[in-house]
Amino acid sequence: MGSVSRMEATRRAVEVLDRIAFLLERSREPTYRVKAFRNAAKTVTAMSAGELEQRIADGTLTELPGIGQVTSTVITEAVAGDAPSYLTKLESTAAGPLVGGGADLRAALRGDLHTHSDWSDGGSPIEEMMLAARALGHEYVALTDHSPRLTVANGLTPERLRQQLDIVHALKWVRENIARFGGDPGRVTVFGQSGGGRKVATLLAMPPAKGLFHRAVIESGATIKLVERQQAARVARELASQLKLEKPSLRDLQAVPLDRMMSAYFATVRSMNVDEMTMGFSPTVDGVAVPRHPFHPTASDVSADVPLVIGSTRTELTLQADAAAFSLDDVSLRGRVRALVGPATDHIVDVYRTANPSATSSDLYFLIASDHRYGAPAMKIAERRAALGRGPVYLYYFRWETRIEGGRLKSPHTIEIPFVFDNVEASRLTAGATGAQALADRVSDAWIAFARSGDPNTPQLPPWPAFDASRRATMVFDNASVVQNDPLREQRLAMFAALDLAS
Repeated sequence: MGSVSRMEATRRAVEVLDRIAFLLERSREPTYRVKAFRNAAKTVTAMSAGELEQRIADGTLTELPGIGQVTSTVITEAVAGDAPSYLTKLESTAAGPLVGGGADLRAALRGDLHTHSDWSDGGSPIEEMMLAARALGHEYVALTDHSPRLTVANGLTPERLRQQLDIVHALKWVRENIARFGGDPGRVTVFGQSGGGRKVATLLAMPPAKGLFHRAVIESGATIKLVERQQAARVARELASQLKLEKPSLRDLQAVPLDRMMSAYFATVRSMNVDEMTMGFSPTVDGVAVPRHPFHPTASDVSADVPLVIGSTRTELTLQADAAAFSLDDVSLRGRVRALVGPATDHIVDVYRTANPSATSSDLYFLIASDHRYGAPAMKIAERRAALGRGPVYLYYFRWETRIEGGRLKSPHTIEIPFVFDNVEASRLTAGATGAQALADRVSDAWIAFARSGDPNTPQLPPWPAFDASRRATMVFDNASVVQNDPLREQRLAMFAALDLAS
């Protein structure tokens, strides 16, 4: 095969992988599946044409990071000039509606709203999300995100950070205008999931937002700490260095081409090895808009009277896991856990194995990783917030399990959303599942009751006490929901110690 035809074959393989990822995103497939094809496309792009041809001939494509058996088959068929069967199947359903019903509403829509890009929890780059919106006939698309790309693209100076008060301005608009629509400006609820939950947590520590909302819900978005101002300055200096700019102004940053900006961003993350949530491109404790961390070392008292619902799902991390994470042995389990908790690894694994004796190594990894990132911080936030003795706190733990993917996702990140919005038939995680609608009725009623009164109790659920550090009452959502006191006690204590959250 000549060099030109080799290059053409490589380009064709990348186009096919990108097209499959696009169609999976459009069909609302799990994020990890979309990312599998995106990652494979990146791997192929980085290869020389000769290497790709040789690996196909040797059958060694799957030895490369980011390429599994399915993506390997797709690449091989594309390079051979064939239409990959995986793509053909997706294309055959691409023209159909995304979900049943609502045709009149969809026909009237002029725009679209996306809440994540691949720099946070979603599967596709921003450009692909724009293409998806255009393919659906939309005239515009709005994007709300905690993505570092958006932060980078809009500048990193303290002045710019002080201007990032869009949510506060929106809440002011609600206060001044919502009565015209029949709303009550004295009874406003802010709630969000994942990055949205982090925004809610940040609002609770922002003096400019005080009095603009009266209930708050944080779903799988526990945020104890934000980025320290000094660290934000260090990251900004490193970014400027990567861009070869000395003390850049906001206009200097805005003039940088996007591809160059993103290259500098990724180089900064690699060189500084920063955690995005507490050390990288995230909201900063700037001393003005955000004078202190939301829940460190104690809970902020800025909006202490606002009632709070907070919680997480049992296996948050299954949603975005790599394929290998579902087939771990004990050695690989401990290797992954060690990357999270270091010297506490053996103790953590032993505690979780004792509490979950029938769990596989992969099950244990997902439980540990989910508590490390979401569960334990949510429980600590509930504890610190309740310690203020002001607005009540209600803690939940969502353990209803989806049956898709053979049940391996269990209770993934986002699983509570269709229950909260009472649209379980519109989500592939819940559609057709026995008991899902009944649980959705109960969960959505609890959220509505909370928005109305600041109390999520309804006759359809067991009495849900406000959280306190002695009982640690937790609503465990499942087909048969129950309230349990400190349901994960041993795991909680072990994870608190590993995360230095014991006090």
